[in-house]
Amino acid sequence: MSHIKTKFINVKGEGWVPINHSLHSMCAHSWELFEMCQGPISQFSESAQEHWNKFIARYKIGTGTQARQHNVRDNTYDIFSRMLIMTNPIIANKRCQIKCSHCRQIGHSSRSITQHSYGPSTEERAIINGFYI
Repeated sequence: MSHIKTKFINVKGEGWVPINHSLHSMCAHSWELFEMCQGPISQFSESAQEHWNKFIARYKIGTGTQARQHNVRDNTYDIFSRMLIMTNPIIANKRCQIKCSHCRQIGHSSRSITQHSYGPSTEERAIINGFYI
């Protein structure tokens, strides 16, 4: 299996191109996994596969994001295209980010703010708390 490694690295002396981590792991290091593994490959973590299965199911039958259903080839093509788009580092960094509804800044929510500048003052809270004690 190690001959696969040398063929992958020495592709006609061409320069390297940037690829995502998942594709690199699959292409460049899968031969190592096969050589190291004495038993079935299923003994390794399947969390990444389970994570992708959720997205694949969503693409197949999700509302507004459905893959073409008229044949298997087009369906698989649509799903694979979505997976490649999701692994693009530029697009992955633009995913939904938490935005505070109070100060409109990205990175925290209004629930994570310990002291709000709006609402009753500390004097009003002390008066209200005095009624309930």
